[in-house]
Amino acid sequence: MNITFFVPNNIVLIESFMITQIIDFIDNGHKVKIFSFGKLKNYTQFTETNYPQFSETISLSPPTNDWKKIKEIFKMFYQSEQKGKVLKSLNFRKFPFLSKKLYLLYYSLKFEKLEIGEFVICHFGHIGNILAQLREIGIINFQFITFFHGFDFNVLVKKFGKDFYKFLIKSNLPIFAVSISLKEKLIDIGFSEKQTQVHSMSVDPTFLASEIEKNKFEKIETLRIITVARLEKIKGIRFSLMAFSKVLEDGILAEYWIVGDGKNRESLEELAVDLKISKNVKFLGMQNKSQIKLLLDKTHIFILPSIVSEGGSPLVLQEAMARGNYCIGTNKGGIVELIKNTGKLIEPENSDEIYKAIKEFLQYSSIKIMDEKIIPGRKIIEKEYEISLLNKKLLNLSRRENLL
Repeated sequence: MNITFFVPNNIVLIESFMITQIIDFIDNGHKVKIFSFGKLKNYTQFTETNYPQFSETISLSPPTNDWKKIKEIFKMFYQSEQKGKVLKSLNFRKFPFLSKKLYLLYYSLKFEKLEIGEFVICHFGHIGNILAQLREIGIINFQFITFFHGFDFNVLVKKFGKDFYKFLIKSNLPIFAVSISLKEKLIDIGFSEKQTQVHSMSVDPTFLASEIEKNKFEKIETLRIITVARLEKIKGIRFSLMAFSKVLEDGILAEYWIVGDGKNRESLEELAVDLKISKNVKFLGMQNKSQIKLLLDKTHIFILPSIVSEGGSPLVLQEAMARGNYCIGTNKGGIVELIKNTGKLIEPENSDEIYKAIKEFLQYSSIKIMDEKIIPGRKIIEKEYEISLLNKKLLNLSRRENLL
């Protein structure tokens, strides 16, 4: 089968949810073509020798220089066979978001010549919304599915209002939310119950390729705690640092590894110094998946202290559960759906609760923690978040919707 992906930007390493999905489709014999609408600043495009489809991504992004953009528009318009339909994109009242700066006009002309596969997947709601507007104009008539991941709701609806997605809602094409909580939010702004389904993103299969070390929690000499996240305020890492300082005050030998980067890194490093815990805290920066897997194999507790829900079932949490970490996370969105009763849910912005959760973990025997928390958590990932099963489910759902 020929599968076409439309994505916001050239796919980068941190977007492992798309990488994993695409690679599995390729491994199962499907032909994949990727179109992107831009580039992600300060990130390098993901490339893999065995999967040239990533480096062969076709850009649909208009030139940033207005003169070059207009020049290219005139050239494409001269060659267009759908000039009447293309001109509908200039209805500024009907298409207030994309008609500005001639984006919709540019996309209308670009899409006229594209070769599209039998199955079309849009990642992120605003990308599906672009295609829905092109359907409204009549430039395209193929069907597609759209994945919502959280940012596309939490940020864009807040910024532009619920009418931002009115064309995607009107299309009545299938919507896949990556968590139950995100599905509920989408229904609240107008997507129908029938139109909207839950389909999770998958953990990288390498995290399930080997078993958890059976003796991981026996005779812990140095407690190792880890967080993998963007270092931004909404991730709440300052609260886990404050909790960790209390753990050290109790005389517990421990280390806290923080993986990731972001604009709050410097302030978090300063907080660690102020709390006098910098010798026990390691800021490890960005790491690739194989490095993260090795780190998770060496750690005991994974903390995800997010302040706000970003909508989905966090892949870093799936990875931590797959590698046998006891998980502590805030009771927000997809975190709740994922951890269930295999870890500890806490209130956001509460260092005392994180501290108590760590102390509670230390009361478990190694046998009890494995039998009641770690193994059940691993089984959840194996049963519900394995990529081959999820992709088969996706294809079956799409056949049911007559999209294939």
